[in-house]
Amino acid sequence: MAGKVVIETDNVGTTERYHDESTAKSDDLESQVFLPKPNSRVSRRPTAATVDAALSDSDSSLEEIPTKKNSAQHQVPRLLFGAAGIYSAYLYYGHIQEDLFKYRSTDSTSFQSVWLLQSLECFANIFVGLVGRRIFGGRANLSLRPFIATGCSQVFAKAFTSLALAAGLSFPVCILAKSAKIVLVMLGQLLLGGSKYGLRDLLFVLLIVCGTALLSAGSSQKHKDETDTPAGLCFILISLVMDGITAGFQKRLKQTYRATPPSTYDFLLYTNLAMCVVALSISVVTQDLITGLLFLGENPVVAGMIWKVCLCSAIGQSFIFFVVATFDPMVCSTITTTRKMLSVLWSVISKGHVLSNQGSVGLALAMSGLVLEVQGKFTKLSKECEKQAKICVKNASTK
Repeated sequence: MAGKVVIETDNVGTTERYHDESTAKSDDLESQVFLPKPNSRVSRRPTAATVDAALSDSDSSLEEIPTKKNSAQHQVPRLLFGAAGIYSAYLYYGHIQEDLFKYRSTDSTSFQSVWLLQSLECFANIFVGLVGRRIFGGRANLSLRPFIATGCSQVFAKAFTSLALAAGLSFPVCILAKSAKIVLVMLGQLLLGGSKYGLRDLLFVLLIVCGTALLSAGSSQKHKDETDTPAGLCFILISLVMDGITAGFQKRLKQTYRATPPSTYDFLLYTNLAMCVVALSISVVTQDLITGLLFLGENPVVAGMIWKVCLCSAIGQSFIFFVVATFDPMVCSTITTTRKMLSVLWSVISKGHVLSNQGSVGLALAMSGLVLEVQGKFTKLSKECEKQAKICVKNASTK
C-alpha cells in the first residue's frame, strides 16, 4: 500500500502523520462534512463522538420534514373547529336576535336602542379579549390604527343590520340581503386587499348566494308586524357596504403584520375597543343609552335576551377572529353566509315554518356551492403541503 509521511506544524510543535493513499477518498469525503474552523491551522481527523453527533443532527433535520408538512395539514381541523364555533354561537345568536326585535311590551313598543346593544356586546367581547390575551398571550407594541379602521366599519355593519330589523324589515328578507355579503367581501378585498379570484371562486359564490337567497325567501312567511320598509332596506344596504369595507381592512391588516401576525385575542380586543368607543359615543349623543336602559328596566325579559346575545357575540367573535387570523376574511365570510342558511333551517324546525319547493331548490344550490368551496380549500391545502415538503427536503439536502 502506497503511503507517505506528512509533517504538520502548529504553535505547539511539529507532528508527523502517516498518510495512506487508499484512504484518501474517504478522508476527502469526511473533510467535506467535518471542515476545520476558519482560524484553525491544524487538520484533524473527526473523532467517533463527532461523527455520532453529526449523524444525530442529520437525522433530526430529516425528522423536521413531516413536522412542517403536518403544520399545513393541521389547518383542516382548525377550519372545522372555527366553523363549528361560529355555527353554534351565531345560530343561537340569530335565534335570540329575531325574538328580541319581535318582542312587544304591554304598550306595544319594541326595543330600538341598537347602539346600546352594540356597546354591551363590545363590553363582553373586550372582557373575553382581555382574558384571552392574559391566558394565551398576545403581540406587544401593536399599532392601533388598522384596528380603528376595521372596528369602525364593523360596528356600523352590525348596527345597521339591527336597525333594519328594528325598522320592521322582515327576518327572511334581512337574511336574503345579508347572503350577498360574500360578494361585497370579495369586492372589498379586490379593491383594498389586492386579492385575486378565479372562475371557480365566482361559481361557488354564485351558488351559495343564490341558494341561500332562495332558501331564505322560500322557507319563512312574514310576521304580521314585519314590513319591508324603505328605511329597513336602506339600513341593510349600508350594512352590506360596511361588511365589504371591513373585509378589505382586515385583509390589509393581515398583510401589514404578515411576519408577526396578531393573535386571535389581539383582533378581538383591539377591534372591539374601537367598536365600543364608536357605539357608546353615538349612544350617548343620540340619547339611545338612556332610552334603552329605561326600556330594559321596564322589560326584564328583554334584558335577559340581551345578555344571551352578548354572551353568544363574545363566543362567536372569538371564533370569527380565530378564522380571520388563521385563514382569511373570505373564508370567514363563507362560513357566516352558510350559517345564515342554517339559521333559516333552525327557524323552520323550531318555529313550525314549512320549507317550500323554492326553499328546497335553494338548499340544494347552497349545499352544492358549499361542497365546491370546501373541495377547493382541501385542494389548496394539499398543494401547500406538497410545496412545504419539497422546500423542507431541499433545505435538508443542502445541509
